Order: sequence, then structure tokens, then C-alpha cells
Amino acid sequence: ISQLAQFSSLEEMQKLSGAVDDVVGQFRSTQALQASAMVGKTVLAPSGVGILGAEGEISGTIEVPASTGGLRVSVQSQSGELVRQLDLGSRPAGVQSFSWDGQDGNGNPLPQGPYKIVAEASYPGGPQQLATMVSANVDSVSLGQGGSITLNLAGMGSIALSDVKQIN
Repeated sequence: ISQLAQFSSLEEMQKLSGAVDDVVGQFRSTQALQASAMVGKTVLAPSGVGILGAEGEISGTIEVPASTGGLRVSVQSQSGELVRQLDLGSRPAGVQSFSWDGQDGNGNPLPQGPYKIVAEASYPGGPQQLATMVSANVDSVSLGQGGSITLNLAGMGSIALSDVKQIN
């Protein structure tokens, strides 16, 4: 009788395991469907490089840890040449937005492609470089083993969905 009870218990556990596997499969399918809806969207992702596209603008945010008397964004070409400097002035602590119109300091439009974005804040102890988040277009989505989702960003490579700070 105890063996019959054990077999019955084992059979119930196998059914439960199968049901859990079904739920996991449905969850992954839902996740894949939601991820595919990201294609064509713009996301805010951590990066020191922005892609100047046909729209002619690179925008993003800077996390300012403490109020600063001078926040500056430098835009550099791939070769490291300074092409434009944006003086954002005094800013309080928090997330600060920036936008570059794709033009050099003389108002000439620059070619499409990648540009390095460097944010720097002035503090009494000296200047401090700050991390930037840049807007990027989602070209495609990849689903990895175990259900991980990777976004493939136009001209910027791949990042994990968990690294995205905002979806537009």
C-alpha cells in the first residue's frame, strides 16, 4: 500500500511539473510577443555614443549627483575631435536632459553617424565626468536562453532589456 501511495504521489508531482513547464512556456511566448513590440521604438539606454540619424538630432539625459555650477556636454567625432560643446549652465541634482542639433559650432550640419557624448560637471573639487543615457532606435530583439531579452539598437550594438531606462 505504501508503494501505491508513493507511485500516486510521484504521478501527481510529474503532472505538477508538466503544468509548471506549460506556464513557463506561455510566459516566454508572452515575453517574446511583448519584446517584438519594441522594434521601431526609441529607448533611453546607457551609452557614451549617440547616433546622428536622418532626424538630425542626438538627445539623452545625464544623472547629476549634486547641484553643479556648470554642466557641459561635449560632442566628439569618431576620431575624438571636438565638434560642438553644449553649455547647460547651473543645474540641480537629478536627471538633466540634453539635445544636440547635429550642427557644429558654426551652424554647419554634420554627417550622420556615431558621435561620442561626454558630460562633465563643475564642482569645487574639480570637474567630474558623468554618465550619459542616449536615445536610440530599436532595430530588432533577440531572445536568449532562459528567456533573456536583448535589444539590438541602431548603430549602437546590443543591450539587455533590463538596462533600458525609458521606452518612448
